[in-house]
Amino acid sequence: MTRETTTDGAQRGRPRSQQAHRAILAAAGELLLARGLSAVSMDAVAERAGVSKATIYRWWPTKETLALDALYTEWAAARPSPRDTGSLRGDLLSLLRPWAKLAGCRPVSPRGATGRQPALRPGGRGAALRGAF
Repeated sequence: MTRETTTDGAQRGRPRSQQAHRAILAAAGELLLARGLSAVSMDAVAERAGVSKATIYRWWPTKETLALDALYTEWAAARPSPRDTGSLRGDLLSLLRPWAKLAGCRPVSPRGATGRQPALRPGGRGAALRGAF
């Protein structure tokens, strides 16, 4: 969303705080990892981020859009720089390894015994995948 502009090109309203934006995404990410999407409320995110619910709703109309943005922000931080390894397989693996590593260290739910994705647990179905990455 953007701020409204007047006919002379000046923007109306107070500029949005990037600090609040980052705090909301961080709070949402922490709560989503700890509780899962169904147990997270906009009230809890607002409280943890130290902002009002109105501030959150100015950027994200629903909890789901906030969750997607928090996930994207987290995964974008792990975005590798493109490399030319000499093969398509090598190029794809160099792009996927950082994301696989990030996904493997994040809990799937608060009930996860190892704190890792079930497919990547030792002896789990993902043992063959783990070797590929």
